[in-house]
Amino acid sequence: MIKFILSLIIVGIVAFSATFFSVNKFGYDKDTVPIPNLNAETAAPVEIEQEIVMGPPVKEIKDPVVLPTTKVEQIAVDQNGEVVSTNELNAYSVMGLTKEELEVLYESYDVVEFSDDKVVLEKNVIVEPQEVTYYLGIMDNEIGICLENGFQKLGLQAKDFSSYENTLLAHEVIAVSEVDKLKLEDNPFYIERLLQNLSE
Repeated sequence: MIKFILSLIIVGIVAFSATFFSVNKFGYDKDTVPIPNLNAETAAPVEIEQEIVMGPPVKEIKDPVVLPTTKVEQIAVDQNGEVVSTNELNAYSVMGLTKEELEVLYESYDVVEFSDDKVVLEKNVIVEPQEVTYYLGIMDNEIGICLENGFQKLGLQAKDFSSYENTLLAHEVIAVSEVDKLKLEDNPFYIERLLQNLSE
């Protein structure tokens, strides 16, 4: 009995497959689509024309982005247009970003150059000139101001000062600002005020 049921199922599957295959292969034309009509006598299949238009491939225009090979520089420029510092960023840290995204990420910088090869981020900074510091010293028993490239004598003798003051002068530890330097050039005895400030 089981063999009979199995053979009926197998025959049914084979018959269904053969019918399905023959209908799909030979039964109708795929380009012909029947249109239902209430009047079957006048109904005729309608041919559908398919036109494939081939043209050049459409290329999507994208904004340039930072690539792993892009050189990315941060530059700080002072008020005179002089480059104060440069720093090269790792391109992988900003890879895939567009110019607009970099402007948002580095809001204190201007993107002055942006291409696949090079990106330059520029920041304006105000640099105040450093005040030059001089030191008082002793040379040939005379007190003076130690300069970068020399010694400016003040016309005062080391013997006129205490041994403690001479020790400080010999080791050049008494700092003199640009303003104090000008005052010492006008009046060498201004040194007494500088020495007095040290003892307070």
